[in-house]
Amino acid sequence: MVAEYGVRAGGLCYGKTQAETSLDFFGATVKESNLHKEGGKLVYENIGIVRDNPVNLVVSVVDGTKYSTTKPAKNGKWEGGKFGSINLMTFKIPKQEDGLYDGTGNFQFCFHDSKTNDLVEVDSFQWSVYDLDERNHKADGIKEKLIMDVTQASDYMLYPNTEGSEVKLSCEDGSVTLPCAPGVRTVFHSSTKGSGKDNPTDPDNMTEQQLKRSIVFGFENKSCWTFTYSHYCPPDVADPVNSKGCSWYGGGNFQFAGEAKQLIEEGECITKSPTVAPTDVPTMSPTNIVESATEPPIITNGGDDDDDFILPPPCPEDVTLVKQVGVTELSDPNDAVQIVSQDLATVTVKLNQAWTSPGDEAFPVDYIYYSFMEDSFNEKCYEEDQVLDGTIYDTITIQCEVTKPLALLNICVADGIANEKLTVEDNAVVPRCCHPSFPEDTPVVCYTFEINCLSECVEEEERQRGLLRGS
Repeated sequence: MVAEYGVRAGGLCYGKTQAETSLDFFGATVKESNLHKEGGKLVYENIGIVRDNPVNLVVSVVDGTKYSTTKPAKNGKWEGGKFGSINLMTFKIPKQEDGLYDGTGNFQFCFHDSKTNDLVEVDSFQWSVYDLDERNHKADGIKEKLIMDVTQASDYMLYPNTEGSEVKLSCEDGSVTLPCAPGVRTVFHSSTKGSGKDNPTDPDNMTEQQLKRSIVFGFENKSCWTFTYSHYCPPDVADPVNSKGCSWYGGGNFQFAGEAKQLIEEGECITKSPTVAPTDVPTMSPTNIVESATEPPIITNGGDDDDDFILPPPCPEDVTLVKQVGVTELSDPNDAVQIVSQDLATVTVKLNQAWTSPGDEAFPVDYIYYSFMEDSFNEKCYEEDQVLDGTIYDTITIQCEVTKPLALLNICVADGIANEKLTVEDNAVVPRCCHPSFPEDTPVVCYTFEINCLSECVEEEERQRGLLRGS
C-alpha cells in the first residue's frame, strides 16, 4: 500500500506519497565518471530497486551541447556520499571557448538495468535538488539556476511555500505567471548569498535555510528526464560583448539526491497548474537589491563589500604566525588576517585569500579550512572552496583566552599542484573535524596565528585602563 505523507486542497498531491523506488546515493557506487569528456557519463550503480531488479542512474550531457569542468574529481558524490554532485566552472568571457566554460550544463538522467543496461521505466520516484544560492548578493555576483520542463514531473515541492522559499520561480521566456506556456521551461533561480559552510550534509536533516534552498520533484512512469543547470555571471549573459564581468569567477557544485522527507512532509506541493503567482526572478538591475543603511555590512567572496568596513589603523604586531606545517610561507600574516575590532573578550577579523598565483594568470585556491573558538566551549571549522586571489572569504569573531588577551586561529590551504601556489613539500594534514573532501595527493599547508585582543600599538596608559576594565 502507498503511504500518504499529506494531502493538499483539491486532492492527493502525488509527491506527498511514498515512492515505489527510493534513490540511494549513499549506497550506490560511482561506476564511471568521465562526464567532462565528449560522450562521457557519470554512472551511479545500484541506485535503487525497480520491480525487484537493481537499476543504475546514468548521467550524460544532452546531445549537441557542451559541458566542462576543471575539477572532474568533484563529480560523483558529495558530503559523505549522501548527495550526487556535478561540478561546473565559470570563467570570464575571454576564457570561454564556444561556451565551454560558461558554467552551464544540459544534462539527461536515465535509469538502466544494472545487468542488461536496458532502459528501465520507474513507476514512481522522487529527485531532489539542493543549495540553490549565489556567491554575491549584488548584480555582478555569480548566480545559480535550474531550468526544466516541469511537465516531465508529476509535481514539485518548495519549502515552506512559493513565497517563503529562497528558490524563485519564473518562465524561460521572461514571464512570471505560472504555469509557463506549453513548450516553455520553468526557471528555479537562486535569490540569496551562500557559502560552503552553509551547505547541507544530510538530505534528511536540514536547517530552515537549507530547506528553503531545495526542491523535490515527484516523477511517475519515467525512464529519463532532462534539465539545464547554470552557475553563471549575469552581466556576461546579458551582454557578452560589453560586459564588465563579475566580481568573482570560479566553480560551483550542483548537488542532488532522492527523497527529502523534511521537505516532502512540510513543503508546499505544486502541481502542473499552480495557483500561486511566484516572486520575480532576480535580474541584473541594481534596483532589485535592497540594502539597509542600518544593517551591518555583508562580506562576500566577491570582495566588493569590503569598502563597507572602516578598519582601525593596522598594527603589525597584533597578528603573529606562531606555527607552520608545510613549506609555503606567507610574506606577512597581516595579508591573510586583518583585524576589524578588538576587546578583552573577543577579536573580530577579516580573512583574506593571500596565496597568490605566479605570473599574470590567477587561479582560485581549491580549499581553505579555518578553525577557531567561537566561545569557551565550541570550536568551529569552516570550509571555503574556489577562493580567488585577494578576496575576503569570511569575517569571524574569535573568543579570547581567559588567562591572557590572545586568540588563536588555524588556517589550512589545500590546493592542486597545477595551480602552482603550493608545492609537493607542503605535507600538512587538515584536522579531521573539518571533514576535508579533496584528493589525498593534494598539497596542504597549515598556519596557526596568535591575535592580540588588546592592541600592541595603544599607549601604555590606555592599555592599563583596558586591563582594569576587564578585571
